[in-house]
Amino acid sequence: MPNLYVFRHGEAATGSPDFDRPLSYKGIADIEYISKKLAKWPMKKSMLVSSPSLRTKMTTEILLQNLRMFNVSFMLEENGYLASDEIWFKFLEKLSDEYESCIIVGHNPGVANLVKRLTGSDISMPPGTGVMIDFEIKAWCEVFDGTGNVFRVCTP
Repeated sequence: MPNLYVFRHGEAATGSPDFDRPLSYKGIADIEYISKKLAKWPMKKSMLVSSPSLRTKMTTEILLQNLRMFNVSFMLEENGYLASDEIWFKFLEKLSDEYESCIIVGHNPGVANLVKRLTGSDISMPPGTGVMIDFEIKAWCEVFDGTGNVFRVCTP
């Protein structure tokens, strides 16, 4: 059964334009902490997909560095910047079944809405939060509302 890790990017520095805001020092430290916790979770062949904003790419780089012992592929979702849950949902439906896990790094409210849509759970997702979801399905194309269960929540 596939599983999903949904992450909100780490805390971003102030500034503009919004798309180009980097992680703050706290955001970097938080993602380092969370990624080391994630490295202890069971993970099989995975696809990590990220929004193309600077803060999500920085979050992704830290995650990939700390998950290098796993078989993690990476791609940017060009429509991922401030993406709605619908964008992420459509991505999951088309994900190849060669990936047993998927890691999404995105923005609120889209990632929180995705978790709620898939699990029915209203999880608070401050910057740096990760939610692991187990599914009651056999293939990614079977993802639909309510098919997931929150397995773990990890916050900085």
